[in-house]
Amino acid sequence: TRPLLIDAYGCFGSSMDPFFNPENFVWLEMGGIYAAAHIRGGSELGAQWFAGGSYPNKMNSINDIVDIADYFVKNNFTTGKQQAITGSSCGSLNVGLATLQRPDLFSAGVFIVGIPDLVTNKGNSFGRGQNDFGPLDTEDGFKSRLSISAYHHIIPEKSAPAMLVINGAN
Repeated sequence: TRPLLIDAYGCFGSSMDPFFNPENFVWLEMGGIYAAAHIRGGSELGAQWFAGGSYPNKMNSINDIVDIADYFVKNNFTTGKQQAITGSSCGSLNVGLATLQRPDLFSAGVFIVGIPDLVTNKGNSFGRGQNDFGPLDTEDGFKSRLSISAYHHIIPEKSAPAMLVINGAN
């Protein structure tokens, strides 16, 4: 088994097209495995794939990450103690909830410019998030946001994977 880093986004129909990222080269050179996870909510597999990970189906994105992480552990690519996940912006909500949902599969998460609280956040990305997470002004939209909001799934006194949170002023 080797250390494994899963990178995921799965939002707004954006595709994670494969490309060489020199930032990952050191990780690979040191024996790490890098996986770009094409989870539902992105558009890598078309409109149905995008819809399958958008409101009211956003939990599918998180479940996809958990399934991918579980696959790597079950097939002896890595262990839960050697596996981490990273996501930026909307992808960070997947990181937060996946690590809380299955802490046995992850040693750490990297949460980059993310939105940990989808229930009270009305920042710059609020309007765009209505379509992917659900509208806050409806009961179903509120319930959807609550169900995928990492902040509202933190259980005090319960152990969770380490989390590096990187954010900016805006």
